[in-house]
Amino acid sequence: GDMQKVHKNAAMKWAQFWGAHQRFFRQMLLSAKVPALARLTLETVYEKNMAVVIGLQSTGEANISQAVAEMAASGEEVDDFVSAPAVIIRNLILKQFPTTSTQSQVRLYSKPKP
Repeated sequence: GDMQKVHKNAAMKWAQFWGAHQRFFRQMLLSAKVPALARLTLETVYEKNMAVVIGLQSTGEANISQAVAEMAASGEEVDDFVSAPAVIIRNLILKQFPTTSTQSQVRLYSKPKP
């Protein structure tokens, strides 16, 4: 009963953590490639007079848009630039370490021990 809920909750938290971990490092690797890509692009355009097409597989735009909307709704100041990796970490912290408890969490963890 209650122990199964606790284990299921723990498993879900770990799944959320590792999912965020993978998204974070995917965005960091993408960010690390930008300077070399920019240099290669400029060389190709100016030295070889060729056009360059760049395709991004994952920009994190959906997460950024959602985070900006949530920040604005809560009265937080939103800068011009919002980092996708920072949004991933922010969301992970908000989900993994909530500052409020749901009623089911209160009931589950406040049951008296036999």
